Amino acid sequence: MINTEKFYSDSAITIGGEVISALTNFVTLALLARLLEPEMFGQLALAIAYTLSFDLLLNFQSWRIVIRYGANALDRQDLPELGRILKLSVFLDASSAIFAALLSVLFVKWIVPIVGGGDDRVFYIYSITILFNAVGHSTGILRLFGRFKFLSIQKVLAAIARLLAVLLVFSIGDGGLLPVTIALVGAECSLKMVLLLRGYLELNNQGLLQFFRSPVRGVRENYPDIVSFSIYSSLNDTVLKVVQQLDIFVVAFFLTPAAAGVYRVIKSLGSIGTMLASAIGQVIYPELARIYVSSRERLAPFLKRLWVGLSIIAAIGLGAYLLIADFLIAVIFGGDYSEFYIPSVIYMFGAALSIVCLPYTPLLLVKGKQRVLFVAYLIGSFAYIASLTLGVMQWGLIGGAAAFPILYVFYFLVVWRYS
Repeated sequence: MINTEKFYSDSAITIGGEVISALTNFVTLALLARLLEPEMFGQLALAIAYTLSFDLLLNFQSWRIVIRYGANALDRQDLPELGRILKLSVFLDASSAIFAALLSVLFVKWIVPIVGGGDDRVFYIYSITILFNAVGHSTGILRLFGRFKFLSIQKVLAAIARLLAVLLVFSIGDGGLLPVTIALVGAECSLKMVLLLRGYLELNNQGLLQFFRSPVRGVRENYPDIVSFSIYSSLNDTVLKVVQQLDIFVVAFFLTPAAAGVYRVIKSLGSIGTMLASAIGQVIYPELARIYVSSRERLAPFLKRLWVGLSIIAAIGLGAYLLIADFLIAVIFGGDYSEFYIPSVIYMFGAALSIVCLPYTPLLLVKGKQRVLFVAYLIGSFAYIASLTLGVMQWGLIGGAAAFPILYVFYFLVVWRYS
């Protein structure tokens, strides 16, 4: 039975947290764009994209494993089995974070000169954040037990911490690129530690911490597809999200680091829509997992209502952005960025498409069709990078922004056929 009231409550809390954190991050980005020179802002954008690329490349998205298999174990009250699943998730988080951080540090000397990234130290310092991103299992625990309120608060606090860190740096000094980077990394790592500890506190509150000591042996025998699921679910995120970080490097390579900073601003405007999709997806996935296990006949009506609602939200959001975007860019980011209204509108159209396509991702995951999802992301990502490269070379940032809707058109064509 679908707990409709709880679903809408969790959705409202999660969306509220995403909106507040997105707006706070937006203000932080606007301050950085105004206070740093365009070249320095572009270097910071490159460093963030570089670090995220390595993190996403090797991140197993263990929270999905916790929800997909943990929900099953919890439904059967097999607590030792839940403990084994959690322990496997911790191992995946820790090993992938360490390996990704090492690779990030090793490749700095090769990658930075290619894109004209500037100060190597910014890239080295930002690589530290990868180690503190090993919180997938903790996030999965909190989502599994419906602690969406805390997750929303944590996300808002993380955004506020970044904003305060930037304000502090500029209030006590000249606000150079290196101090700003150190402040942002410190804020990011501190809040990730809070998230990690809160997950273990939840296990303790549920009386499950003792089962966390259960050996990992036997998980694969009970869940033969767990390896395939972990690989393909991580590849799904890797393909799409890494490609969406690589676009910054494509712009920097064919244009300039300053242009990459401008493209980062355009992406930040469009990310308001994609973050909304992400927030709803965080609630949908565990709910769909529970429905699929307990009352599968309710799945189709639930998804139809959801798709109609999301389409309405996307249309209203895009229309509102068309009305205010020109003013928003000029006032918040300043005159240096005011000419990029058209690219931002095109990019926002792609964000609206991502909201419309949202239900297909969790649906395919709970149905065990992660390979179809991987193919969809792969085809969409290749189309995105190809059209981005050609578009930037021919029409600059307008051509680059036009590639984003193309990604979701190709993605939709694949998932619609197989879902």
